[in-house]
Amino acid sequence: INATAYGSLSTTTGRVNQALQFSSGPYISYSYTPFYFLGISGSSFTIALWAKPTGSYAQQTILLVEQPSGWCVHYLVMTSTGHLVANCWIGSNIATNGPIISLNTWTHIAYTYSTTNGIRLYINGNLNSTTGSFTFSGSGVPMRFVLGGDRVVRQYM
Repeated sequence: INATAYGSLSTTTGRVNQALQFSSGPYISYSYTPFYFLGISGSSFTIALWAKPTGSYAQQTILLVEQPSGWCVHYLVMTSTGHLVANCWIGSNIATNGPIISLNTWTHIAYTYSTTNGIRLYINGNLNSTTGSFTFSGSGVPMRFVLGGDRVVRQYM
């Protein structure tokens, strides 16, 4: 990934190879032309990642999909109690609440969206929760991925 880092990030042993280790402020940002489809109204997609919270739980943005000017569409956060929450912002939150993610354990997280099923949150390959059907209004421009940081939890949670 050719991304831009903001703040002090470090690497650690990952589930496969190395991983980035985030505290509550630092994050990375990555724009890529095919991410355009994440900004198209009603486009289906899947985002999957591995996460391993360490130490103690804190409100943390895991993933944010946004327009470079700051328009937020989809985001995945962890609450201060360790619950995973998958969200879509359509003027207000549409969210599905996931489980408490175990500390110091790698967890596979998949966030899928379709107009038929809405958001579906999968944990370690198993469907955990869903919102039901809805359609979001996309910006129609290429989107940016942001991993880590705390901007979303400060603004939307």
